[in-house]
Amino acid sequence: MIKKIIRNIAIFVFALFFVVYFYIQAKNVFIDTLETEYATKVTISDTVKLNCHVLRDETLVNSSNTGTYNYVVSEGEKLGKGQVITNVYSTDSEYRIQEQIQELNSKIDILENSSVEHVYYTMDISKVDSDISKMILEYRNEIATGDLYVAIQKKNELLTMLNKRHLGVNALSGFENIIEKYKEEKETLMNRVSGKGDTIVSPTAGYFFSDVDGYENILTPNILKDATVDAIISAIERKPEKVASSVVGKIVSAFDWYTICIVDKEEAMKYTTGKYYKLTYPYSVGTTINSELANKIVQPDHDKSILVFKTDCNYDSFNFMRNQVIEVSRASYTGLKIKKEALRILDGEEGVYILEGNTVVFKRAEKVYENDGYYIISISDPLKDEENVTTPYLEMYDAVINNGKDLYNGKIIG
Repeated sequence: MIKKIIRNIAIFVFALFFVVYFYIQAKNVFIDTLETEYATKVTISDTVKLNCHVLRDETLVNSSNTGTYNYVVSEGEKLGKGQVITNVYSTDSEYRIQEQIQELNSKIDILENSSVEHVYYTMDISKVDSDISKMILEYRNEIATGDLYVAIQKKNELLTMLNKRHLGVNALSGFENIIEKYKEEKETLMNRVSGKGDTIVSPTAGYFFSDVDGYENILTPNILKDATVDAIISAIERKPEKVASSVVGKIVSAFDWYTICIVDKEEAMKYTTGKYYKLTYPYSVGTTINSELANKIVQPDHDKSILVFKTDCNYDSFNFMRNQVIEVSRASYTGLKIKKEALRILDGEEGVYILEGNTVVFKRAEKVYENDGYYIISISDPLKDEENVTTPYLEMYDAVINNGKDLYNGKIIG
């Protein structure tokens, strides 16, 4: 009798253990497959890469003189009409002497700018050190990105700052002795030059660039006047003109310049004339410019269109490479990011299931943008002022359920 009771108890305990074990395993399997993700606020840019051509008003600078050129202006420097661009020397030796003179002038300028007044004796060395560290980092970044012209400028600034620190730490006022020595060397070199040499001046006011590609008279803003798609494509496909040996550079006279892109008609429909778009130029250290879409050139019998972006300012150290691939931001969207598989339809309403505690709740969601794998949902409820709206709207940090079967409003999980 006792053995029978013990056996029944053992069977009951085993059965109870089996039921509890099965329940726990089934629950774990369901919970493990129930994936949730918080709805977080993001800003997404709808960008596309487009092949483009740069158009500017460019005037070639010619020289009738032969010899060695010694440029006295920097790339992209703003010039007035008649300002000297380069000196021309008949012999290489005179040219090399002029290079040495320019180098001495640069050293003298750096040392004179490094001289400090008495007030600098009490300078905050820790702040100066911080400025120097920041300048070194900028200098390294410019070298890493290949912008050597800006790097050279920053090198001189860095040398000036290091010199000022040296003077401040050692309670000195300047480098007068060294400056005087450089001036004497400069005077000696100048006495060896037979003459100043010929000069080439700017024919008009504008910005100077030494690079000439042969498209200066082909790809100009003039081709945009009453242009057709075929005419612009024809201009782009033309071979560059041969650059004469007498050309020493060019002057960009107009403030406005243009970036034109040939796109499919479907792509062109995504843009609005008069609207500003962010254009990113990879060869200019990723510089982003806010440019106006000045025109869309459309031809009924052509499957291509031309986007004409206008920019009305010049940028230092900007790479105006004629043909390059840029990134265009068509629009930006701010909202709540959810996975595509999370979006469902319940009773004709589009929305998502979320988990509030252990309860499944359906909330409405309004799409504003979609991309591969996810949607951007409007943060504000478009129906918030509507009456008789009973379904709540998705909110930031709601735990959105990405998967799961047999979900319904009010279902208890666990």
